[in-house]
Amino acid sequence: DSSDKTIFKVHFLRVHDGWAWIDTTPLDPNTKQPTAEGGPNLLRMQNGKWEVLDLSRVPADPKDPLGDQDASPTFVRNVRKTYKGCPPDIFPKPSH
Repeated sequence: DSSDKTIFKVHFLRVHDGWAWIDTTPLDPNTKQPTAEGGPNLLRMQNGKWEVLDLSRVPADPKDPLGDQDASPTFVRNVRKTYKGCPPDIFPKPSH
C-alpha cells in the first residue's frame, strides 16, 4: 500500500566514509506535494544502517543565524567538533 510510504525530493546528498549530509523534502507519493517541511540532516552509518544525528547538539553561532540551512565554515567547524570524525567534504559550499 503506497498510502503509508513517503518519497523524498533530494536537494543535496553527499556521502563519504560512513557519513552523509542530505537535504530533502518529504513528498506525498501520489500528489508529489510536500507533506512536511524538509531540510538538512547529518547521517552516520552505525551497525549497517543510517542514523540521523541530532543537529541541535551543534553549538549555535549568533553571527551565523542560518546554521544548518547554509553550511558556513563556522557551522561545519562546530559540527566537526560535536561529531568527531565527520569529514568536511560532505557539506555543500555556503551561498555567501
